[in-house]
Parts: sequence; structure tokens; C-alpha cells
Amino acid sequence: MLPDTSFMPRISTPAELSELADGVRHAEHIGFNTIIERGRLAAGSLPNEIVYAGFSLGVLPAQMLAQTRPGATGALFCFTVCVPTSEFGRPWPQASRSRYT
Repeated sequence: MLPDTSFMPRISTPAELSELADGVRHAEHIGFNTIIERGRLAAGSLPNEIVYAGFSLGVLPAQMLAQTRPGATGALFCFTVCVPTSEFGRPWPQASRSRYT
């Protein structure tokens, strides 16, 4: 049984943005691949057997990790911005559950 522990890395540059379009431009400026890579690096020291969760743009690294990291037990995506599973080069793992909200 895994401990009830949360880990929440900051994967984008802090910014106060009031409009969705501003947020999208900000993410484009940082780079979607950079956001995904920051999530991958942040998860490097975590056990493989965990549930990945992402909120808004954090869904991208959470989806990538849940889909490609061996042992992922599930995923929770809030304010979903998922991409097709083909973006990460493999199908969704049968052993991993996902939840979209």
C-alpha cells in the first residue's frame, strides 16, 4: 500500500493571467514541450506506482507520465486539455485508469 502523499511541482513560470487567451499565449511562450519536460523531471524521484494528476496545462505532463512511465496506477485530469495518445508514442496502458473532470 502506498502512503497518502501529494507532490505538486511548479511546471510553469508564475504569472497572473485573467483571460484564457493570455494563459495560452503564456504557455506557448514557455513552450508546451518545456512544460511536459518540467513535469517529467519533477517526477523523476517519485515511485513509478502512483496516480498522476494534472490541473489545466498540468494535464499534459500528467498524461505523458501516466501513459509512458511503467507502473502508473492511474491518472486524474482536471480542466482537461488532453492530447491524442499518439502524441506520446504509445497507447494508453490497460493497467492504468484515467478520470477526466
